[in-house]
Amino acid sequence: MHKCLMGTGDVHSMIQNAAVHAEVEAVSFNSVKLDFVYPTYHRVSLQYKVDGKDGIEFKASSSCVSGTNGLMILPKGSKGIHESTEIGDTYTVLLGSLIGTTAGDSTYLTNAMMTIGILEVRGSGVSDNEKHQKSPTDKSESHTLEDVKEQQRSLSRRIMGALGPDEGLVVQAKRSKDTNKLRSKFRQLGPFLDVIIVVQTSTTFLENLDISAQLREMCSKEIKSMANALLHGAASQHNSLAALSESVAVYAQVDNKACLIISAPNVGLEGAISNVRNILKQSLSKARRQEAPSNFLD
Repeated sequence: MHKCLMGTGDVHSMIQNAAVHAEVEAVSFNSVKLDFVYPTYHRVSLQYKVDGKDGIEFKASSSCVSGTNGLMILPKGSKGIHESTEIGDTYTVLLGSLIGTTAGDSTYLTNAMMTIGILEVRGSGVSDNEKHQKSPTDKSESHTLEDVKEQQRSLSRRIMGALGPDEGLVVQAKRSKDTNKLRSKFRQLGPFLDVIIVVQTSTTFLENLDISAQLREMCSKEIKSMANALLHGAASQHNSLAALSESVAVYAQVDNKACLIISAPNVGLEGAISNVRNILKQSLSKARRQEAPSNFLD
């Protein structure tokens, strides 16, 4: 047996360079035999539905290599006690470039599924019934928190519905009450995303312009044709209010990987996203074939 000594610097380097994958919880539709020695990964094909009361529900079925779009993490089995998984059990499924299912670091994304993050920016124009006044009772505060979660689930359902099946998965959602400091909010979303969608909820015209200016400062290149398509799509759904907003589409560099950042108003959101869904992968592929600019989060 050979022994290998590693210094602190080597270990630190390994940790820093470790791949970070998006993950979802999915219900297994197959019974799989477990290994009695080690936990294992199992190739699965993911499907989702967005009409459940708990938001987005993922279902996983066993698949061959070509149909794989996730790796399900299975626990170590016990002989005579827990020898296989049961249909209906819930397990964590990893998404990422090593699986070949999400866009990840891939250059060509024709058959890939994009990982999507949402940043909802709520401006000063949000109505009082949406803000939920603080109450001294814990019950009221927890109710407010649950309302926020439900609104985020609803936003995810709307975006995934506009994108269509097999185009992308919303794996992260954040909310910001501050229209400033968007740079730090993007850092919180995580480095594994392919597309970041900035949803502007009840922002004033000046706040909208400020958000657009911040996005342009962070970007390596602005995509004016896509921005126009976003605005036209939003206007086709809700002409009066969408006309008061400005949509932006930019390429940016996150952890040495090109990603796409687009902004759209909450009113007309579905129209905006559906109007660009057929060019998102093509645009992202183009960005990743070009020379990488400096990291905009540095």
